Amino acid sequence: MRYEIGELTIGKILDQGIALMKNHFAMLLGITAAMLIPLNLVMNFSIIWLVPQFSPQDPKQLTHEEVHQLIVFLTSVVGIVLAGLLAGLSLVYPLTHAAIIQAVACEYLDQPISIGAAYRRAARILFPLLGTVFIAYLAILPGLCCCYVPGLVLTLLFSLATPIVVIEGLYFIPALKRSWRLMQGNLLTGFLLWLILVLIQTAIGAMGNLLPQRELGAVVNSVLGAVGFVIHSAVWVVFYFSCRSKSEHFDLTMLADAVGRDDPDLPQLEVDN
Repeated sequence: MRYEIGELTIGKILDQGIALMKNHFAMLLGITAAMLIPLNLVMNFSIIWLVPQFSPQDPKQLTHEEVHQLIVFLTSVVGIVLAGLLAGLSLVYPLTHAAIIQAVACEYLDQPISIGAAYRRAARILFPLLGTVFIAYLAILPGLCCCYVPGLVLTLLFSLATPIVVIEGLYFIPALKRSWRLMQGNLLTGFLLWLILVLIQTAIGAMGNLLPQRELGAVVNSVLGAVGFVIHSAVWVVFYFSCRSKSEHFDLTMLADAVGRDDPDLPQLEVDN
């Protein structure tokens, strides 16, 4: 096998995830280029084009026209952000995330896959995936509202649900129950990985803001945001495999069959023990 599969430490999980991203960078970035990068570009440029409508001055000296411009500007920005989030959360992010997970899972098991095949698999499980994520949010929301810590714990317990839906074909309550079981004994590792990934994505996302040209910065931020998204997804797939190795000592042939089960568009994964 090209990559190490088994119960891995945090360092090795990160190493394997980043190696997957580097070795298959063109394909994984190509997956994000279909919808995620265009969505990022639209949101970033829309905000940039609206910002010049209002030049900040002393609030006490604003004219009625400037106040009106400020209200229009803020309303437009909020509308764009909400529209982007709605489009992203309902279609772009889940579909792109599922395609990346499918691609990383196949490549992790040393079997090639095309961008088209990854997206076809993602499209087929999109609605079950959305339903699973929605149920998870309903369970997590009370914990976040009452006290942040229970919400964070529930978020971690359900964090493997998306890989489970994509790779194993389980969804809704069974997927959440399975994620809960796999995360037993892995909460601390999951939390530390999540924290490291947030720091990495924040650092990557800040690079475009250093550029003096706002338009160029928007393009760079859109692409770098997609790169951070790929890194997070790849690392979490490796973490999923690590959790299975720790709790189940699974047979790799059985796992490979689960990745491509009942999907003629995907390569039939074969692993030598």
